[in-house]
Amino acid sequence: MELQKDHPSVETKALVLLASPVNDSPLIADVLTETAKEISRTPTEETLVLVAHGPNGDADAMAWQRNLSTLGSLVEKRLGLKGHAVGIWRQDLPSEGERLAFRQRVIAAIQDLARDGRPIIVPLLVGGSSYAKRSYPEWLGDLTGRDDEGNYANYVPKGLVDYPALLAEWIVDSAMNLKVLVPDVAGRTAEEAKSAVEGFGLRATVTEVPWPTAEQQVVAQHPLAPTRLEPGSVVNLVVARASQLAQERGADLTWSSEFAARHGRLPTAEDVADRLWSLEFVRARGTLPSQQDWERRWYQVRGIR
Repeated sequence: MELQKDHPSVETKALVLLASPVNDSPLIADVLTETAKEISRTPTEETLVLVAHGPNGDADAMAWQRNLSTLGSLVEKRLGLKGHAVGIWRQDLPSEGERLAFRQRVIAAIQDLARDGRPIIVPLLVGGSSYAKRSYPEWLGDLTGRDDEGNYANYVPKGLVDYPALLAEWIVDSAMNLKVLVPDVAGRTAEEAKSAVEGFGLRATVTEVPWPTAEQQVVAQHPLAPTRLEPGSVVNLVVARASQLAQERGADLTWSSEFAARHGRLPTAEDVADRLWSLEFVRARGTLPSQQDWERRWYQVRGIR
């Protein structure tokens, strides 16, 4: 209940699409470059340190760290800095003891960098929130270079929203290049699968194929999840139709369903003949037919010399 109170849900009949997050967009690197410029004095003696919250889970945290490193590398090259480093606080960890241990690890790494040059510490936060202005400086302590008047020599207490023009450019770019994830609908009924695909802003086509089991369930789809497509793109769904004949021809079903998923239709007699020819070609020669082999077959089938 507390979560619902803190983050109220929005009820709407409109289609809601999620654009890609910050990740390692060069436009975000533009913002970070402007941020670092504010306190950079002698770039060749300075190391950029990007600090940010960590996402849930170790795998996601590692991916986020790689994105931060890419951003750091871009800023380093643009400003001619000595180097770059990244640190994530992992505030998602379950206990305060674990969070504290991770913070101490990040701080120790920055202290090592400070012994060999001046660190320029830049937070990567969307908002200029209390974390940028209070929590991060508190955790970093003397590393921020704060003076008696509250000014920071080595730290910039700002978020992306403090650079509205650059942030707006990134938002527009994200919207213009929006791609949505294809959902995994294998095993669902035709109606459930179609509803799920359309719920992601995509269109669904349904092709039925004879199948020995799983009546009216999706047995194949193309493209597969988690491919990203432009909104309105088509996802081909292959739905099982129970058939006694299919039980006797089970060996051909996988190929037929994959063909239907990729092409949005069932294979014709000509398609089946081409498949049988290619299988015989592989058995006889131990290699797949080349483009030239396929062209030669095309002419032979049509009696063209």
